[in-house]
Amino acid sequence: MNNITLVGRLTKDPVLTYTQNNKPFAKFVLAVNRQFKNQQTGKYDADFLPVTIWGNSAETAEKYLKKGSQISLAGRVETFSYQKNGQTEYGWGVVSDHFNFVGSSSQNSSAGNTSQSNNNGNFNQSGQSNQGNFPPNDEQFFSGGDAPIDIPDDDLPF
Repeated sequence: MNNITLVGRLTKDPVLTYTQNNKPFAKFVLAVNRQFKNQQTGKYDADFLPVTIWGNSAETAEKYLKKGSQISLAGRVETFSYQKNGQTEYGWGVVSDHFNFVGSSSQNSSAGNTSQSNNNGNFNQSGQSNQGNFPPNDEQFFSGGDAPIDIPDDDLPF
C-alpha cells in the first residue's frame, strides 16, 4: 500500500498551474523534521520533499498557504522518469488531493494565511470542509491573526 502522511512547513509559496484540461495543481516543497536529533549537531535534521496537490485544494493552497505555513497532508509517493541529454532520469514526489492547516491560526496568518472560511483549514479535493461548520464564529477563532509573532530562526526547519 502506497500511503504517506506528513507534517511540515512550506519552504516557499505554492505555485499554482493548470493542466491542458484546466485541472488545477499546486507544487511546493515541504520541510519535514526528522524524529531524532543529529548526534553531531544536537539539532533535528529536516528532509525537503517535493509535493503536488491537485483539485480545488490546489487553488486553496495557492490562496492561503505561504512560505512557513505548517500543514499536514496525506497522499502517496509517485515515481516518474524523463529523458535528459539522451539519458533516462528518475524522480519522485508526494502527490495529494487534500491538506490541513496545523498550528495556531496566528502562525498561519503570519505566514500569509488569512482564511475567512468556516472549515478550520481542513480541505478535500472538492474544496469543501471535512469538519462541518467549525468554528461557529470565525471572528473569535481568528482574532489576533493580524498580530505578528516572533519565531526564532532555530525553530524553523529551513
